[in-house]
Amino acid sequence: MNLCESTVKVHIRGIMKKLQARNRTEVAFKMHSLVKPQTGARPSWHPEMGA
Repeated sequence: MNLCESTVKVHIRGIMKKLQARNRTEVAFKMHSLVKPQTGARPSWHPEMGA
């Protein structure tokens, strides 16, 4: 995507502010609780999916 590290940090900081999260782990936790998986759906990181 050819983005500077500082640009990514600014966007992540904005996301954290909107979600009232103190760190990236808290962002992930809050986002996970917002997303409702479809019945029978597997997350993209599921071990059966491979690399």
